[in-house]
This record gives sequence, C-alpha cells and structure tokens, in this order.
Amino acid sequence: MDNRLKFGLSQGALLAGVGLVCGVLSGFVGLLVADGAEPVANAIATLYLVLVLLCPALLAFWTWASLDDEDRVHYRSLSGAIGLLLVGSLLGSVAGTLFFMVTAINMPVIFSGENNLDLRLALMAAIGWSRSLLVVAVTVATSVVLAFWAYRRVASQP
Repeated sequence: MDNRLKFGLSQGALLAGVGLVCGVLSGFVGLLVADGAEPVANAIATLYLVLVLLCPALLAFWTWASLDDEDRVHYRSLSGAIGLLLVGSLLGSVAGTLFFMVTAINMPVIFSGENNLDLRLALMAAIGWSRSLLVVAVTVATSVVLAFWAYRRVASQP
C-alpha cells in the first residue's frame, strides 16, 4: 500500500476516533437527561455540532505537525497533498459521524433503558442530513485549504 494512502487513512482514523469519543460523551449526556427519546435525542444532537469544530481543527493540527518531520514529503506535490487530505477528511468525517451515532444511541439504550428504535428515529430526525453533511463539507473544505497551505509551505523550504 502506498505510504501516502496509509498516511491519509491514519488521518481518517484519527477523525473517526474523535467521533467515537464525542459519541461516548454525548451518550453520557443522554444518560443524564434520560427522560424519553425526544429530550435525549435533542441533547445529543446539540453536541453533535462539536464535530464541525473538532474534525477540521484536528486535521489542521495533524497537518501542521507533520510539516516538521519526515512526513512533509507527502505535501511536495499539490495533487498529492489534496488527495491525501481528501482521503483522510472524507473517510474520517463519515466514519466519525457513524461512530458518533452508534455510541451516542447505544449508551442511553443500554444503561438507562431508552427505547432503541424511538431514540434512533428521534436522533436521526434531530441531526438530519443537513448537520451530517455540514460536518463532512466543512472537514473536506478545510482539507483542501490545508493542502494548498501545506504545499506552499513545503515548496518554499529547501
């Protein structure tokens, strides 16, 4: 497997891990609310928007940190940098969303006895496609900007 693809997949795994951790924390908030499917879903949906900030911020931090070590070779060509960051951001934001949903739904269901189907439907209605696509779109757009920035920074150094 190409090193650039491995690097992009590891970025995606980081973003998926962020979704998992945020889902666990949202699940705990759902446990605290635990007053029916609608209030739990609304509390979890509010916390879902944290991914809009965390995913691009961690992608930016990873890119910035990788410019000072041997990983900078991944950003020597603009097309390579864009491809690398697009793979990481797209896979990571989608996987992060899925991990968030699974953990945030299952924690209140398992530990407080919320109805699984009611909570799933309420949470999907509360989050909707617009918020899910917002997380993916902001993360992908940030990755393109980061690719240009990283390419220019690597190209300007000897």
